[in-house]
Formats: sequence, C-alpha cells, structure tokens
Amino acid sequence: MYPTKTGSIDDATASDWNAASKPTTETKTFNQVERPAHYNQDDGIECIDAIKAQLTHDEFIGYIRGTIAKYNWRMMHKHPNPIQDASKIRWFSAYLEQYLLTSSEARS
Repeated sequence: MYPTKTGSIDDATASDWNAASKPTTETKTFNQVERPAHYNQDDGIECIDAIKAQLTHDEFIGYIRGTIAKYNWRMMHKHPNPIQDASKIRWFSAYLEQYLLTSSEARS
C-alpha cells in the first residue's frame, strides 16, 4: 500500500494514494496490545501505518526501537500488573522483526 523503494511518501503513486484513502471493509477486532481502538481512525488507517508512511526506512526502525524502549522503561512503574507493557514489547519486537525481514527482501 505504501511505497517500499525508499520508504518516502513522496514516491507514492496515484494508485498508492487511492488505496490509502479508501476505507477498509474488513472487520477489525480491537484489543489493548495488538490493535488499540484509540490508534485507529474511522477511515481504516492505523496510526502505525500513517507513521511508517511519513518516515524513511531508518527513521521507522528508530521509531519502533524507541517504542520498545519506552514500554521496557515504564513496565514496572505504570501499571500494578506489568503484563500489558510486556505484551506490547513482544508485539513491537515481532513487528520490527517482520518489518526487517520484508524490507530486507525488498532491498535485495
């Protein structure tokens, strides 16, 4: 959906923009770790996808690494039960791994 060659929003084609502007018809299930409702808009665009579209490849990797560091830092201090933050660390780590795998394949 978003350009993958350089990761720049400036490289998006007309079909990329058309696809990004259409609401999705899929039913989304929300949960606090993998898909928080407050990070999704009515138009079907998730916050992480909008952020990825605005950043370069290296900037997006830094954003994900910083997010992992944030949840790790606050894990034992924000909630009485740190399981939610631990789950978010796991989710963002898996997301980063998948992003690196797919982006390295695209760059090869």
